[in-house]
Amino acid sequence: MCFQTLDSNMQALMMVAPQPTADQISLLQFCNIRLEHVNCEMGAWARHQYQTCARVVTGMRTELECELIPKQCMQAFPSVFGSLCSKMNFYYDERKPYNGAPDVWQTQRTAAILAALLSLSSTLSIKWL
Repeated sequence: MCFQTLDSNMQALMMVAPQPTADQISLLQFCNIRLEHVNCEMGAWARHQYQTCARVVTGMRTELECELIPKQCMQAFPSVFGSLCSKMNFYYDERKPYNGAPDVWQTQRTAAILAALLSLSSTLSIKWL
């Protein structure tokens, strides 16, 4: 239901968007639609309409949705954004058991360090055990 509402609201907005005077109004409407969608998703979880999704999955989904909201929307609706996208809604505590894999930044940094060491060792003719 949330996606259907999002889809129909976005289609209605696209009908208005091409008008030259619609820039600021369209941005505010777009922001409102996106924030309503995040709110709908969270409300659906609260009502257990998505019984197949664990709370950790919903928290990750909410975090993703919030990360995708443009900065202009955060600035236009700071209180709504702040309450919907509060870190409390991401369920970090419940996600801790699933945090076994290192984050991407750490993995990339480790790979870069390893590559530099291997390059240096071949330059210095260091033999590895």
